[in-house]
Amino acid sequence: VLGKKKRAYALLKLELAALGGMVASGLYLGLTGASRYGNEISIPILITSGGVFFNTFIADLVGVSGLRSQVASLRPRWSFSAGVSYVQDPQFEVDSMASLRGEVWTKRFYFETSLDEAIRVRTRRYQVFGAHRLPLKFDSESILIGFGATHTSYQPEGFLINGVSLQVRALFELAHLGESLSGSFVRFNTGLAYQRGIIDGAESSTFDRLLLGGFGYGLRLPRKIVAEFFYNHRRDTLAGGTSPGPNQGSGFLGFFGTRWSVPLTQRFAMSSVFRIGSARVLSVLLEYRSKEKQ
Repeated sequence: VLGKKKRAYALLKLELAALGGMVASGLYLGLTGASRYGNEISIPILITSGGVFFNTFIADLVGVSGLRSQVASLRPRWSFSAGVSYVQDPQFEVDSMASLRGEVWTKRFYFETSLDEAIRVRTRRYQVFGAHRLPLKFDSESILIGFGATHTSYQPEGFLINGVSLQVRALFELAHLGESLSGSFVRFNTGLAYQRGIIDGAESSTFDRLLLGGFGYGLRLPRKIVAEFFYNHRRDTLAGGTSPGPNQGSGFLGFFGTRWSVPLTQRFAMSSVFRIGSARVLSVLLEYRSKEKQ
């Protein structure tokens, strides 16, 4: 952080502590073969440590690079997006999907919904999330505490998955740390999900439990372009999870991705999201949003 030695040293100490957590949890997973008996402790430590290290390291690079991001503007109070998602999946017969997104912000509440419908085969994913919002200093910041629900149907394979989740999401502006980081922001999320699968009409006898988590680093570039790079530990999405070995399919890791948003007018923006896990998913969306005074 330029001109802030105490904060720079604090970031360095945080990076070293996070690096130690990553190494310790990574060694444990490697030595135990990612045994499920210790995953509920080691994986949360790995995700949290990785998120802190990644975000603070990128913040250091941005701070010393002299790159000047744009100050956060007022958040649109609602937005609606429509487009297409291209899917390359080695396991399921899905290649392209129609995608719809919508979200609403108020001072105290947040709501989002999304639908992905396959164009050629009968496969769809629908999800909703509603949360209480804890506002922070900047309009773009918030802490969200809420519940979500998902429905995923794979008709060609004859099964579907229903799930519910408790989630905590947070977005923080790094302008708090110094002027050189103005326009940069970080995201964190955590939670727990329960799912039940139905195969050929017969319900499975047990619930599946999923640990949720993730982190991301974003920049507001000139012309109000927003770029973000992230990791999401959820493995039941279209992207699936990343397998650390040569075999296809979801492993104990989640998926990585990048998100870009390019304003076209005050009301319209073009956005793209690329996610890579066991599958590769590229979404291209046209967004229509509320008009805000800048």
